This record gives sequence, structure tokens and C-alpha cells, in this order.
Amino acid sequence: MIAVYTAAVFVGAALVFLVQPLIAKQLLPRLGGSPAVWNACMVFFQAALLAGYGYAHAIRAIRDPRKAAGVHLLFLLVPLALLPLVIPREWTPGATWPPLWVLGVLSLSVGLPFVAASTTSPLLQHWFSRTDHPHASDPYFLYAASNAGSLLGLLSYPFLIEPRFAVSEQAQVWSVGYGAFLLLAAACAALLWKRGVKDQPSAAGGDAAEREPAGALASAAEVPAVDSRQRLRWVLLSLAPSSLVLGVTHSLSTDMAAVPLLWVVPLSLYLLTFVLAFSPRTRFLLRLNELGLPVVMLGLVLAFLTGAFDPLWLLVALHLAGLFMCALACHGWLAEERPPAERLTEFFLWVALGGVLGGSFNALVGPALFPDLWEYPLMLVLVALLRPGWRPLGAEPAQEEQQAPGEGREVPPAALYLTPIVLGAIYLLLERVIVAYGYESNPAVRLAQAVIPLLGAYLLSRRRFAFAFALAVLLCLPFAFPRDKATYGQRLHLERTFFGVHSVWEDDTERLLMHGSTIHGTQRSELGNTPLAYYTSRGPIGNVFKLLERDPRGRRVGLIGLGVGSLAAYGQPGQRFTFYEIDGTVERLAREYFTFLRDSPAEVEVVIGDGRLEVAKAEDGSFGLLVLDAFSSDAIPTHLLTREALELYLRKLQPRGLLAFHISNRYVDLKPVLSNLAFALGLTMRVRYDDDVTDEMRSIGILRSHWVVLAREPLHLGALLRHRAWKATEPRPQQRLWTDDYSNVLELMSFR
Repeated sequence: MIAVYTAAVFVGAALVFLVQPLIAKQLLPRLGGSPAVWNACMVFFQAALLAGYGYAHAIRAIRDPRKAAGVHLLFLLVPLALLPLVIPREWTPGATWPPLWVLGVLSLSVGLPFVAASTTSPLLQHWFSRTDHPHASDPYFLYAASNAGSLLGLLSYPFLIEPRFAVSEQAQVWSVGYGAFLLLAAACAALLWKRGVKDQPSAAGGDAAEREPAGALASAAEVPAVDSRQRLRWVLLSLAPSSLVLGVTHSLSTDMAAVPLLWVVPLSLYLLTFVLAFSPRTRFLLRLNELGLPVVMLGLVLAFLTGAFDPLWLLVALHLAGLFMCALACHGWLAEERPPAERLTEFFLWVALGGVLGGSFNALVGPALFPDLWEYPLMLVLVALLRPGWRPLGAEPAQEEQQAPGEGREVPPAALYLTPIVLGAIYLLLERVIVAYGYESNPAVRLAQAVIPLLGAYLLSRRRFAFAFALAVLLCLPFAFPRDKATYGQRLHLERTFFGVHSVWEDDTERLLMHGSTIHGTQRSELGNTPLAYYTSRGPIGNVFKLLERDPRGRRVGLIGLGVGSLAAYGQPGQRFTFYEIDGTVERLAREYFTFLRDSPAEVEVVIGDGRLEVAKAEDGSFGLLVLDAFSSDAIPTHLLTREALELYLRKLQPRGLLAFHISNRYVDLKPVLSNLAFALGLTMRVRYDDDVTDEMRSIGILRSHWVVLAREPLHLGALLRHRAWKATEPRPQQRLWTDDYSNVLELMSFR
């Protein structure tokens, strides 16, 4: 019986995690990367998940679980009419506001199947609690199975399903999975009917009783009421790790390592903590984690205070460890405070609400309110506030309320509130001394500066409010009094959008724009409008513009990706350069802090929107050169590199027009993708790896760059055919051609 229920919960949860990337892949070519669109997707799926949990709670109004099971099985049959989950090609946004179109399409195509699959965990746990099984009074172990299924679904898509199946085939795989889930749900209902139904969940005996939460063994008549304070605590204990997983992912992928699929690791750890927290016999691990939590929190504070970026592996490990321990603590406290099985569906409804609020806080509220990733440190403070107070390692559940009865509930004395303020003042005083003596760039001095405040904060760690206040004070320091990175000089501007954090930096001679940790352009005062970074005249793209210098093809140039507008420096009188940039903030920063757009001899236009969608609006045969410069960060816009995308670009090119792709990326080699596309479309391709950059060149802002050029005929490449640095390439037959129906970034990744 347990095996059947576990399998049903496991499969249902896996299906929930597979739906979202499957549908996103179908929408991407039609809608591009607009944040309004993808925020609409996120809001829809979170609302649908909450609706599923609400349905599971509402169906309990049918007092007889056997009748409720019959009704639910009928409900699970309805989504069969919508399978496979393929959005018809004729469904296009047209003139409809894209977010509204997304909500409508998702509601019609995947709404019912997603809600049906998401009801699994709470509803089947409720069914199980009404059987005569010995463990029926504590069905929460099935929640661990649910999160294990979510973890499998998360990992199987990028590593198993996406590399092997086109989107249409993925939809068929999901349909088969839903069929299996339906059979398992029917088997669970049959067991419910066969094994009999108790009027209310009852107590468990034996080993199960040893791991029951306080009050979980109560009979129906003794089920305590749940007050608003407890419900709020459930929401907050779910909200904090939900927000943290997004904050850590953002911090790692933009500030440290722009690695594609890096988001998989934090989310996997997040789901793993659910498995551990709701699994039996993990009390010692949870208590050990609770005792170590202040140490890892202060380690994160140290990272924020010092602004350290090296050693990278240690910082990545620290942030992941912090996420794991904070999430495990919160989910462990949720498991300890879970109600009797009679209130199971209500409990999961509040937990789901917390998850929705946490995700929305990071995705919607944070970018609108905060100039930097403030929600990450805010959630660390919230976790510290949610701690139940200090408890010894060997404390038993029955003893926990008696350990240090005043701790964690009483407001600390006023002196304890002054201590964090004094610690912050000490840190700022040491900052002035360090700057006065010129030790700003000395790592050992910076470490010593942070030690005294951190030790003081640790001494407060047994006092919940005082420790949380100390964390808040120390975490405010790097945001309220920012320390400039020695590598880039003084920070002139910091701004956050839905695409990430943009910053402008300046030293004595150079100014540069960064998106997270990726340089998006630079300009030196003594060199004026000379293009630098990846765009130098001696580099690959300089060769291309040299080729078109006196060529009629150069009169009209399209460029996807703006940066600081470096390529506008190649413009000549009588030419027209049209940049396509998805983030309007980038255009504003390029005009405000750099002069390439303003001083270009060419007529320069900037169009805000997704590159592929906006280029599609251009007149056919209009461009002599189309440059695509959008592949340097962790999020590879695969919809710009498919067969359908290249066919679009070719329609917009003049007969002798050229395509130039900037493919510099620390972790992904896109050359094989373009080689196969060139072969499939009968194009001539040349690639240049400009890696011969000396220290002297780097000192004036010249960076390594990799570029690909495509043409319909070899003769259209002119002098590039005879240039020794431009190499011919061969297709890779073993690698599948990228289309709107198939792409796979994983097989292109390398960490050399």
C-alpha cells in the first residue's frame, strides 16, 4: 500500500516540474525573452499550484473519502482531452498584450493538467490518513516522496529529456507519464475503498509515535485549533527558503559564475531539504544543522562585507551551504510544527502560499523596489528571526518547550540591541583607518576588519532577536556604504531590472558596463570612440567592418544586442545602424555614460524588444550585415540560434548580406551549432578565435573574442577567405540540428 501511494505522489510531483520547461520551450520562439512574458508564466504556474492545493483542501467537504476519491478520479480524466501538451502553431499573440495572451494560452492548454497533477501530494496524503494502515496517522512521509519526485523531474529535463527529445516528443513523454499517474491514482483510490475508511485520522503506534509532532497523535475530538499566528509562521517558514533559492541562484549566476544551468544546483538542494526534513529519523541531523546555522550565516555575512570574489569555488560552496542549511532549518521547523493529519490539506495550502509569495517577492517585487539583490540578505535575517531559540543537540521533542523557557520568546534587554550597533560602528571605524593608511586592497586586513564584529555577533547567537538584529546591522553595511571593487575602480551607477543588475564602473582612464560579472563594453577617455573589449579594429568584427567599409552592403546594418554601443563607432556618414536591445535600461546607460551612440557618424536607431521578434518586423532584404551579440552570459537565448531563426535572418538580408555572431562565452561553445546550421542551409561559414591578447592589450581594455561569419556564397566573404585567422569549419553530424522544436545547451558546455 505504501509503495503505491509513494509511487503516485512521486510521479505526480515529477510531472509538475516537467510541465514548466516543456511549455516555456514552446513559447520562446513566439514571445522572445520579454520579462513581462516570463513573469506572467511564473505567476500562472504558481497560481495554478496554489489552486491545486486549494482544490485538495476544498474537496474534503465531501465527508466520505471514498466518494471524494471517485469525484477526483473523474476530475483527473478531464485533462486527457488536452493531451499532448502542444500549443498549436496558429496560436500567435497578434495585437494582444503578450502577458494577457500568455495567461490565456496557458489556461487553455496546460491549466487543467497542471492543476490535476499538483493536487497529488496533499490529497493522497489525506486519503492515506483515512485508511487503516499502521502509519496512517502520520502521512507526512509521503511529502518527502513528493519532493523526491520534484527533484527527479527537475534533473531529468535538462539532463535526460531535453537532449533526447524534440518538444513535440517531450509532450508525448509527458502524456505517457500522466497516464501512469492516472493509473496509480486509481490504484490508491481502490486501496482506499478496499482497506476501509476511518471516520477521522487516529493515533499511530510503535516507531511512528516516536517521530510524531506535538499534538499529531490527537484524535479528531482533540484536534487543536490553528490560530492565525501559527498559520503566519507556516507561511513565513515556506516563504524564506523559496526566496533564498532565487536569491542564491541570482547571486551565483550574475555575480560569480555565469554558468548555464547553474540554477539546477540551488533548486536541487532546496528540494532535497524537503525530502530530509519530512523523512523519518532525521531529528539528529536537523538539530545538528540548527546548531551550525549561525556559523554559516556569519560566513555569508563575511562574504558580503568583504565583497570577495576569490577563491570562486569556496564562495560558491559557501553560498550553496548557506542555502542548504537555511532551507533545511526552515523545512525542519515546518515538519516539527505540522498539525495532525486532520488538518493536513490546510497545512499544505499555507505552505504553498508561502512558496508563491517567496517566488513573487524575488521575481516581481525585488526588481521593482531594490537597486541590488537586497532580498537575499533580508531573507537571512528572516530565517534568524524564525529560529525557535537555542536548543541543545540532544533535546527531545517533549523537552524542547522546556529548554531555556525564556529564550526565543522574550524581548532581549535593551543592551543587547545596542551591541550590534556598536559592532557596526567598530567596523566603520576600522574602515576609515584602513582607507587612511592605504590598505583597502589587502585581503588579510579586510578579513581582520570583519573578525571583531563577527565574533561579537556569534556571542549573540543564542538570543534570537539580538542575533537577527546583529545580522541586519552587519548586512546593511555593504549596501549602505558600498566598497568599490578594486578591479574596476569606482562605481558610478547601480541599477536592477528584470534582466539582472547593471553597474557602471570607472577608474582614471576607463569606464565599463557590467551585467552581473560579465563585461558588456568599455571606453577609454584617451582613445575616444575607439571600440575596445570584444570589438577592436584588429579583432574579428573589425575585419568584418573593414570588408564593408566601401561596400554598398554597409549602408544598412542591424545589430541584436547593444552593450555600450561600441559597434556604432564603425558607422560612416550615409550608413544606418539599427540596434535591437531587449532591456531599455541598457540603452539609457549607454547614452548617459558612454559616447559611442551620440558620436557615431552613422544614423543610429535603438529598438527596444526581443531581437528575433523585432527583426521580423524589418523589411525583407534590408540589411547588408546583421550582427548577433547576445550569447556571452549564462542565459543562452536559444531561440536566436535555430534553423527557423536563421531562415528569418536570411530573408532580412540583402542577397550578398552577411551574418556575424559573437560567440565568446566562458562555458559554452556555440560553434558546432552554427556549423550544423550553415551546412543544413547551404551557407559558407568562417570562424575566428582571437585569443592572442597580450597583457599590454588587456591593460587598455582589449579582450579575447570569438566570432563566426556566415554568407550565402564564398565570394561574399571577400578578403576574409584569404585571412589566415579565419578558419573553415566542418559540421558535426552526431550533433542534432537546433530548431524551434529542439535545442540542447548541455552538450555544448565545457569547464576547461
